[in-house]
Amino acid sequence: MYGEGSSRVTDLTAAIPPAGPQWSFDYPGPDGGVPGLRITLPQKGEIHYTFVQSESPGVYGMLTGRSTWDNGSLVGAWTFVLDPGDLAPSYRWIIDGPDQLQHV
Repeated sequence: MYGEGSSRVTDLTAAIPPAGPQWSFDYPGPDGGVPGLRITLPQKGEIHYTFVQSESPGVYGMLTGRSTWDNGSLVGAWTFVLDPGDLAPSYRWIIDGPDQLQHV
């Protein structure tokens, strides 16, 4: 199912498989918080993604966070930071996850 988005032409609002419950998609924005994507799973868990506007040409936004939720309780959170290093063509991402380890 698609709905009309405020800044996008259409947004995916639900995925309904032939046999099984639906997945729901919500796009919090300036009026509803940090720009992002919230996915509600059939089992009622949620995955939240947050983004910032990219300064790179042709890039809509960059991922800054991901969190997983179960019955309203935070299960895990990840932060994503782009490290341009010496501005070489191959950037690297620094990811901090729930295991307290930093992944590069």
